[in-house]
Amino acid sequence: MATSTLGSGTVVLAGTTSGTTTVTATAVAGTTTLTLPAATDTLVGKATTDTLTNKTLTSATLTGVVTFDAGTAAAPAITTTGDTNTGIFFPAADTIAFAEGGVESMRIDSSGNVGIGVTPSASVKLQVKTATNQDLAVISSSFVAGGVGLAAVNDAFNAYTALDFQGSSIQMGTGGTERMRIDSSGNVLVTSAAGLGYGTGSGGTVTQATSKSTGVTLNKPTGQITMNNAALAASTNVSFQLTNSLIALTDTLICSITTAANYSYQIQTYCGAGSAQILLRNIDSVSRSEAIVINFAIIKGVTA
Repeated sequence: MATSTLGSGTVVLAGTTSGTTTVTATAVAGTTTLTLPAATDTLVGKATTDTLTNKTLTSATLTGVVTFDAGTAAAPAITTTGDTNTGIFFPAADTIAFAEGGVESMRIDSSGNVGIGVTPSASVKLQVKTATNQDLAVISSSFVAGGVGLAAVNDAFNAYTALDFQGSSIQMGTGGTERMRIDSSGNVLVTSAAGLGYGTGSGGTVTQATSKSTGVTLNKPTGQITMNNAALAASTNVSFQLTNSLIALTDTLICSITTAANYSYQIQTYCGAGSAQILLRNIDSVSRSEAIVINFAIIKGVTA
């Protein structure tokens, strides 16, 4: 084929015979179009390092390895027309990341760990950030070998609360320490020395107004009742009503006396719907006049 020089315009390669044509161009202003005569024709670089820069390929089929620049979150390597700050980029070796609006939104690191809104910690298979230091992570069990867990963690993954699943049991913990579990038989077991009970905000206090038989009202699942300091004769009973909307007929009301003279009294309770009767007996041989303090807690119960 002869060599032709074209100052500007379009070079058209035509003919009925296949072959190889070399196009060499110096820097020119304007637009130069290279048209291949058939849809199946192939454009081949002279060397493996040849580069096609700032060109638009329409309905192109690419075979072999296609290499892109690493890109950044602000300028992803693979993007779309009209939205060039959204796409895929490669921030490190063996790592894929996705950007939206110029900000990294998801990353898959070299270990296959996935972070959404956050770079995943090395020990986390999936970490989703909802707000600063408010992440949800899928992790290996913190408490039992071979299990899988869900953890509420901070961004750096050095403080978390976990819910672990292993076989037929569920473990719950805070700060990397198991606190409670539900075993394979459905038993709920507290495994922390802190014990089982109501937390701050659950309780309340109330004081009898005029006598030891004066009723009190406290709509809390736990609390403290301070009785009136009226005299109670030796070997004598007194009762009063605790009105509490949380109490049901099937519940158990646990009471204990906390005053110094607690060995001088016995206490019994009777639950009803919305209230309970508390009976106090002076078992001492003398009359007593303490403002007795009673702690109580409701344990919910059913009959079926």
